[in-house]
Amino acid sequence: MSGGLPLLVLCVLALLLAGCGGGSHTLLLADWTMTVASATAAEGATPTTPVHLPAHLDGALPSEPSRFTLRAAVDVPPDFRGRPLTLLIPQLWARTSLVANGMEAAPLDADETDGYRGDGSARFRIPGEISARADGRIALELRVEHAWTQSAWLDTVPRLSATPHGDAWGRFVRLFNRTTATAAGVTILVVFFSYLILYILDRRDSAYGWFLVEALAGCLYPAFQLGLTPALFGTYDAPVMAIAMLVALWASVHVTHAEFSIGRPYRRLTVALVVVTVIAALTANPFVSTHYVAPLTVLFVGFNVGYQLKSTISVYLQKRRAFHALANFLSWGALGLLASPDMVSWLGFGEIAGGLRGASLGLIVIAVFQSAVLSRDHHLSRRNTVRLNTELAARVDLLQSKNQEVQVLNEELRRQIAARSEQLAQALGRLTSPTASRTRVFDAGAVVDGRYRIVREIGAGGMGTVYEVERVSDGRPLALKVLSSMGGSAEMTRFAREAQIVAQLSHPNIVSIVDVDVAASGFFYIVMELISGLSLRQQTERYKDVAWAAGVLRQIALGLAAIHARGVVHRDLKPANVLVTSPDDATLPHVKIADFGVSSAYEFDANDVRTVGAVPVARPPSILSSSSSSLPPPSSSSASLSSPSGPLTETGVLIGTPKYMAPELASGARAAKPSSDIFSFGVIAYELLTGEAPFTEPLALRKLGGHGSSDPPARIRVRCPAIDEAIASVLEQCIAENPEQRPTASDIAEALSGPWAPRNASAP
Repeated sequence: MSGGLPLLVLCVLALLLAGCGGGSHTLLLADWTMTVASATAAEGATPTTPVHLPAHLDGALPSEPSRFTLRAAVDVPPDFRGRPLTLLIPQLWARTSLVANGMEAAPLDADETDGYRGDGSARFRIPGEISARADGRIALELRVEHAWTQSAWLDTVPRLSATPHGDAWGRFVRLFNRTTATAAGVTILVVFFSYLILYILDRRDSAYGWFLVEALAGCLYPAFQLGLTPALFGTYDAPVMAIAMLVALWASVHVTHAEFSIGRPYRRLTVALVVVTVIAALTANPFVSTHYVAPLTVLFVGFNVGYQLKSTISVYLQKRRAFHALANFLSWGALGLLASPDMVSWLGFGEIAGGLRGASLGLIVIAVFQSAVLSRDHHLSRRNTVRLNTELAARVDLLQSKNQEVQVLNEELRRQIAARSEQLAQALGRLTSPTASRTRVFDAGAVVDGRYRIVREIGAGGMGTVYEVERVSDGRPLALKVLSSMGGSAEMTRFAREAQIVAQLSHPNIVSIVDVDVAASGFFYIVMELISGLSLRQQTERYKDVAWAAGVLRQIALGLAAIHARGVVHRDLKPANVLVTSPDDATLPHVKIADFGVSSAYEFDANDVRTVGAVPVARPPSILSSSSSSLPPPSSSSASLSSPSGPLTETGVLIGTPKYMAPELASGARAAKPSSDIFSFGVIAYELLTGEAPFTEPLALRKLGGHGSSDPPARIRVRCPAIDEAIASVLEQCIAENPEQRPTASDIAEALSGPWAPRNASAP
């Protein structure tokens, strides 16, 4: 469609011009005899060869500057006699002269280029007295300067007509080729300077820079068509022009990749450019270069057109910058169609369009579409600027109103702080009373601290009891965790530290905190979001479901990455502490990591944490205090070391669940680092995918008991063949005994984002 409109316009122009021929017909002079000038041959002894045009005569000529003459005897029709005649050759790249009946004919077009070759066509005026001979016979001699290969390529037949400037078709071919070449040069330069100004103002857009290279190099082809390049490059203008076209094509690929964010182009394209450039330099002889450089250049053009069409179709189907992709597709499609006559001619197969060359028109199409893209970008930029200014004005107004509200709220805050301080003093006084150590038990319907109504008990652990509650103010369902007893400062401090840690973690895969307080009746409580789902421990029937496990494991890894980025180690990652919900609008379950009761800070090391798409954030100083990272576990949570299912919480030794604990934690909880959580993750992953534990005896217990290393577990792919080998390898590294061999949480998340592990719509 892009090339059909220009062709239709050409046909209409041809028909209009054909009507300007004054009704005179045209003689096509196809039969001639050729004589090659020779310094050694005597006058009149030079052999002649009959030729029928169109023809390539370079095979009969020396590969050096020379001259040959074409002779023909023409019987002029009666209506031509006594009238000035015009001989027009639509396409000929040679300097020529014409002699008619021994009299030199005047050229109609002054050759201002003064180069070694002509400007692509030739026209001569034959006076009326020559055509007025009684017998109507004219002897023509066309003298041609053979200066390069194509000066002997007579691919169009000379046309004789009784017109002042040549027949309609010949004039149209000449006018079209010269006009489109001139227009192409001017259009490309105008667009070039437009992009140059933009690139100078903002050099961040590399597409603009590459287009400048493409446009500057692409100007050389129209200049070649107009015969301007011999003045600059002499007899080397053809290979220089070919190299310039290759550079333009090479730059155009970079333009497409930069404009559509495709990535870096293939390096083989640059290698091909260098190779062809070397070949062009080695074959720069004007009688050799056409045979070597032209086919390579045409091949490069064809490949580039196909590559551009394929790339832009792909971008368009992805609905990314659809207008730009469509413009790119149409412009390169037009160039491929319109440049076909040029490419066929350069390959030596003649003029398939009667001498018309369409490549310059194709370059105009590309320049026009680039201008359209630039105009649209400018329009969108202005529209976005207006929108942003409007939004900014609205936000300024909003900020001014908010500022007034903040002043009012500050006064209210000071009043509330005074009242809250009094309440807190009373509550802390009750903590020291004999009744403060009793375990708090709430029945359904009870209201905690006047703000949260108990719905039901969800579960109980070593440190506290969790209830489902309803916030009185708005009815929002939440989870309230109450410290089981107030038996000692360690328990209270650890409970407060859990609230402190969770309050500083904000991630879709981590349970978030809503409130923390000391009730007026004298007990600690934490309010968190309510997760309406089951833990992994309660969903063993889903184990071995690879697709389900993929979504779960990736989200656990993302949550761990966020935890580690804040300088925190969970220290008790296990299936019971991973909550899984199944939202109605999600294709996969949504995961939340819970229970930070034994979490701690660690000495931050850039090698320990690397987040996905974010910069690690150092944890606040309050979490890093030595007191918070070395608190002993609550005595009520202690369990026997021989119990693999319960938490190991012997004071000063271990914290966690043996089955999921890293072996290095046998030396004490203070050795916990992110790699310790990764080991726990690896055990969970192994169980989810295979349905079995990787080790028959927990490694932490073996090391604590002084035993050596355990036998390596069976490979994951042996028990779960559906998993990818590379992903299985990453998961197996998680349970390596050496912490330094384990990957980071972000590495795991990246590995699990492959095709076997589709992202959950609710996960980041």
